[in-house]
Amino acid sequence: MKAVNKNKTKTELIKELNELKKRIEKVEASKAKLKQAEEALRESEAKFKRLYDSNIIGIIFWDTAGNITRTNSEFLRTVGYTEEDVITGRVRWKDMTPPEYAPLDEKALREMGKTGVSVPFEKEYIRKDGRRVPVVIGATIFKGQKDIGICFVLDITERKKAEEALRISKDRLLFATEGANLGVWNWNTVTGELIWSDKCKALFGIPLEETMSYQRFRDALHPDDRERTDKAVKDALDNHEDYDIEYRGLWPNGSIHWLAAKGRGFYDAAGKAVRLEGVVLDISDRKRVEEALRLKNIVFDSSIAANSTADSDGNITEANEAFLRIWGYSAKDEVVGKPILHFLQNKEEAVDIITALNASGKWKGEYTARRKNGTTFIAYGLATDLKDSTGKLIGYQSAVIDITERKRAEEELKRTMTDLSRSNKDLEQFAYVASHDLQEPLRMVASFTQLLEKRYKGKLDAEADEFIDYAVGGANRMQQLINDLLTYSRLGIKGKPFESCDCHSVLGRVIVNLRTAIDENKALITNDDLPAVIADETQMIQLLQNLIGNAIKFRSKESPLIHVSAQKKDNEWIFSVRDNGIGIEPQYKERIFVIFQRLHGKEEYKGTGIGLAVCKKIVERHGGRIWVESELGKGSTFYFTMPERPLAAMEKKNVRDEILL
Repeated sequence: MKAVNKNKTKTELIKELNELKKRIEKVEASKAKLKQAEEALRESEAKFKRLYDSNIIGIIFWDTAGNITRTNSEFLRTVGYTEEDVITGRVRWKDMTPPEYAPLDEKALREMGKTGVSVPFEKEYIRKDGRRVPVVIGATIFKGQKDIGICFVLDITERKKAEEALRISKDRLLFATEGANLGVWNWNTVTGELIWSDKCKALFGIPLEETMSYQRFRDALHPDDRERTDKAVKDALDNHEDYDIEYRGLWPNGSIHWLAAKGRGFYDAAGKAVRLEGVVLDISDRKRVEEALRLKNIVFDSSIAANSTADSDGNITEANEAFLRIWGYSAKDEVVGKPILHFLQNKEEAVDIITALNASGKWKGEYTARRKNGTTFIAYGLATDLKDSTGKLIGYQSAVIDITERKRAEEELKRTMTDLSRSNKDLEQFAYVASHDLQEPLRMVASFTQLLEKRYKGKLDAEADEFIDYAVGGANRMQQLINDLLTYSRLGIKGKPFESCDCHSVLGRVIVNLRTAIDENKALITNDDLPAVIADETQMIQLLQNLIGNAIKFRSKESPLIHVSAQKKDNEWIFSVRDNGIGIEPQYKERIFVIFQRLHGKEEYKGTGIGLAVCKKIVERHGGRIWVESELGKGSTFYFTMPERPLAAMEKKNVRDEILL
């Protein structure tokens, strides 16, 4: 101990005392820090011990040679080895690693060499029993006199099982939704993110690469359904109810598809909606069926035909108002439940209907029906059986109209047509005979008047010569009229049977027959492709020759230009003969087809006025019609039709079927 310097002043002593006090305080502070460090070390050791002894994470220590020097029980449980197996070196950590994971271990060692730690990664260990166990590995190296490696191993078997179960569940959900043609969607109502499956986009006709949002979904809806859909979404989320709506999707190509959407909301602890997810299904087919059924019901109820359905036993199950009206009932209750046979008069007709239905599943025809008051009427009906998807008979349906008055009218018309046909034949025969019998006396008159003209013309006075000219001219015109009348009367009774007739060939014959007139008038005749028709070829030549001859005769100052064409429309050919002649005034369009009707004096244009009447009769014999469109001074176009099959060979169409169907 140093001796105290008695010569020091009091001030110096106080100063030394303060410095000593400071050193003591530093020593005490150091002791406190050391104590804190010791406490922290003890706590760290306790934590590590708890972690080390944990049954959650496996821990191993290894030396620089790669030998395991220490391990906890969780690691041993994970790999199935004993502590003696791994500590003695009989089993190294590399021995427990499948070959395919060796590159991952090498990568982890390189990372620890650079930074002291490795990034956690997944791998598998081979257990002692040969099974594999999935784990997550994380490792670090402590540098010192001896490098020590510590590895943390977490068994993730249960997590992998859960992931696999989730994957299977997702696969099953995807299979189920795709199999059911369902689109899946998920809308985050907080962020606005909308996730759609590929099937969902396909149902809206949206390209798969497009990013979805609620606005994009809204744009894909039919404009009339957008506000309604907005309200349905809001109501479902506000009221914590399921979202359920049907709307129309409007595809980019303009087509409309009906869709049904169902969804459910998810909410936070405060009850605020955070997500809405669900599915969407195309229901266009169902909507078409519903619309068809709706229209069918409308047709069923509003039809003028008596519509009814019956069960497989033949008892009425439904009837429309027309059925009640025709049979004289006031309410459906009076009809429903009664057998169909109750409404028929004759048992034999009922048996025929049932037999036909059992044989072919359908029937149509006439029968005698009995009204509620006992009176009868003639009915025309169609009936078919109804079967389910397995082919089992479930009932019948029928449609019926009352044709009593029509049958009476048909009978009356038939009698009238018979009388008219007989009268026409009589008139045609009379005209033929009359015109033929007039030929002989007319030839005598013509011969004697011509003889008078030859012997006495110029020998008498001028008035006598004029009288002789009148007599000769009148006899010639009378002979021409009789010849034309004879031709007209022969059209119906002397016509040839219909056969295939090439209209190109017909036109060629006509041009040959009219060659002199064509050359004299410098006429040009052109044509489009002309069809072959079933017709009387001789009358077809006469028809076109009359029309083309008239076009040449009634020419304008210009050379005649005549064009013949034909166009197919429905079941008939429409022929046209167009010219650039003098034209016809509108009020004479019908008159020109009447026999012996002339619009011009015989001094202007020769002829008897029978040509177009002959054309009309030829066309009507073939089941067609003829008309003209013309403008005075600008030419005319004559049209006539020829059925694809002539009327004589055509089957008469049953209009009653059309009414019922």
